[in-house]
Amino acid sequence: MRKQFSKNKLKGSVFVAICLIFIGIITFLTSVQKSHAADTDLTLNLNSALSMSVTNCPGLPDPDNSSITLDAGIPSSSGTFRSNCQTVEVDTNAPGYTLTTKASSSDLTHTTIVTPPVPFIPSTATSLPSKSTLTSNHWGFAVENHLGFDVAYATNNAGNNFAKMPTTDTTVYATTVMPTAPDQFNFYYGVNVDSTQAAGRYSTTVTYTAISEPVPPPVWSCPNSDGRCVAHQDAGTILNNNSAVTYSSSGTFVCSTLIDGFYPLITPDGKFYIFGGGRGLRQVDYNSNVCGSVITGTGASWFIADYLQGNKIYSVTPNAAGINIIDTTNNSVSTISTPTLPNVSPQMILMPSGLLYILFPNNSTHYVMDTANGNSVSTISLPLANFSAVRDFDGRIWVFRASSGTHRIIESDGSITSFTGWTSPASFNPTLTTNGKIYMIVPSSSAVSVISTVDGVVSTISLPTALGSWANPALMPNGKLYIVNTGAKYPVINLTDDSVYEINKITNDNHRCISYYPNGKLTVGIYSGGSIKALDILSDTVSDMSRPTNSNYCEGDILLPNGKVYNVADSSNTVRIYVPSTTLNISPNTLMYYMRGQFSQFRLSN
Repeated sequence: MRKQFSKNKLKGSVFVAICLIFIGIITFLTSVQKSHAADTDLTLNLNSALSMSVTNCPGLPDPDNSSITLDAGIPSSSGTFRSNCQTVEVDTNAPGYTLTTKASSSDLTHTTIVTPPVPFIPSTATSLPSKSTLTSNHWGFAVENHLGFDVAYATNNAGNNFAKMPTTDTTVYATTVMPTAPDQFNFYYGVNVDSTQAAGRYSTTVTYTAISEPVPPPVWSCPNSDGRCVAHQDAGTILNNNSAVTYSSSGTFVCSTLIDGFYPLITPDGKFYIFGGGRGLRQVDYNSNVCGSVITGTGASWFIADYLQGNKIYSVTPNAAGINIIDTTNNSVSTISTPTLPNVSPQMILMPSGLLYILFPNNSTHYVMDTANGNSVSTISLPLANFSAVRDFDGRIWVFRASSGTHRIIESDGSITSFTGWTSPASFNPTLTTNGKIYMIVPSSSAVSVISTVDGVVSTISLPTALGSWANPALMPNGKLYIVNTGAKYPVINLTDDSVYEINKITNDNHRCISYYPNGKLTVGIYSGGSIKALDILSDTVSDMSRPTNSNYCEGDILLPNGKVYNVADSSNTVRIYVPSTTLNISPNTLMYYMRGQFSQFRLSN
């Protein structure tokens, strides 16, 4: 915002008089500072402020400070010099500012003779950064102790140096530091005229402009208390230390659960479990490559095991009663009684408080287990059709309904509020990232909607090339969001500024499945056959991998605590083993980052 002061007061004189009219312009670039804190509800919003005042130097005859007059009286034939000054004072609480000046014309033009030729006094020919004393019938400006001008000036001192007045904004002073006290700038204007100059009043308008530096946007920092953020930070360290690690084939073994619909879980002590549709939950010994017996869930059409709390895995079976708790220290199973659950696969979300929300599509009744207080079970009423839910960093669950403009937020205290800032399509994939925003990946779309979990503001990112009918996001430890999809390009969103660039595919295959290696390789699997690709996030290049192709399912890689990789999803239940050139030691939380590639699907062990 520019605030303009315009009090143009002219004074008459029968002598040669020069009137400089000043317009002070203050620009406010208002930027709200938002601070985010994980453990407190206190937020300070502070707008930047900027003030500028213009006053005539002491002893000048112009009391309103909107103009100064250089009265040359009756000039001598050899030239008469006059100068006067104004003080510009700038103060701000912003992180710095820039002060500029310019004149409407570099000539002082006669104000009463309007018939050509109109008399004028040109500015000195000496342009910045050069300076010189003024010759007859020229004028100029100076800023005491700035722009290379002399440290001290005096009124009517013909020995002072001046320069040509610019007609475009010229920076007088710039700083990126908030001043501790108002800064003052003394502007001097001088003229040297002789008796050949036509008598009368000459004028131009000088503009001062102060522009505050914008308050930088908050640098989002994940709360260290959130296991997802710890995993992200660890993943970045692992990437930086292991970019040279290579992988080689090391045999196979058979595990009948590892086919289409399987999911991996890593416990806090590094144990590895898998579960899938109709095949229950198993523990796999990745040191000896042995697939263990089914622990629970055999024969269920769908068996959902999910979030860890301490050394416990929680599981449900659709269309069956009870919530199962698997103790990973001995693989014993206990069941908490519930009515028969809906016959649909739920989404399970564990809150920092220990509340485990079990949300069912196309239902109004959902279940909440208090895992921190005796595993008591209660219900909440929330009518939902198809939806996708995301837990943010403030202990809230954002429940996005399909094909709707009204969504729900389950607050940290259990209350339910509405969010209406975004209208969803029938299919979308919400991804929470380390900048505290949710990126809505929509198949077959040329745009990504971005929702801030801090204030609910929604923005849009345009994609150069539309996504394919399948699109899976991968949040990588280099601060970028890669969107693997069945379209022609892989778009990449830089989370620091939401800029977008694209990576070319080798072939436009049916790319759906993503896995991540600690050496910076994002493997891209092909559904129902096709060659497996490696997308190197360090160089943004794509190459073919020397892998057998699967015929029926989506290729998937599982990274394990010792750095070994299981390659699965073969119709023969064969697990291919790939070993790193260097033994790695990766924490369980970080492994869940690698496996899922996005926070919205994390299974936490905190």
